[in-house]
Amino acid sequence: FAALHKHADQTLRDALDIATATGLRVMDVLGLRLSDVRDGELSAKAGKTGKTADFDLAASAVLQPIIDRRKAMKAPQHIFLLAAGRRPVTYRMLADRFTKARAAAAKECPAAAELWLRDMRKRAGQLAPDLAAASKLLQHSSLSVTRQHYRQGDKVRPVR
Repeated sequence: FAALHKHADQTLRDALDIATATGLRVMDVLGLRLSDVRDGELSAKAGKTGKTADFDLAASAVLQPIIDRRKAMKAPQHIFLLAAGRRPVTYRMLADRFTKARAAAAKECPAAAELWLRDMRKRAGQLAPDLAAASKLLQHSSLSVTRQHYRQGDKVRPVR
């Protein structure tokens, strides 16, 4: 992931950071609007499930800088992610950028060749401190869904 992030352009890096910080699906990231930011929180509604999540911006090292950078653009669109020329980013645009960054990253880290854009949601689950936190972040109805699809098992720490 680090190699991919390094070879991504700013728009793709922002999308990757949002997805891995929030656990949102790619289409939900693309649908975020500046009006979703209120009172220090980013409110996002999942398109697949209809569930809403409020993310505390103060708890994230990546979300607030993205919001600040976007607001500084002063573009007429209210969409969160904008490409060059202040155009809203489409799925195809993001996928093309991802493919290009993945190819470059694979040259220095062959495992990067196995990454897919949809894996960013899985990455968010892996970054969570434990299974319960991952399940809550990904808005799953049960821990078993998270365990089955996103986390193969938590690491066990030896006692001595």
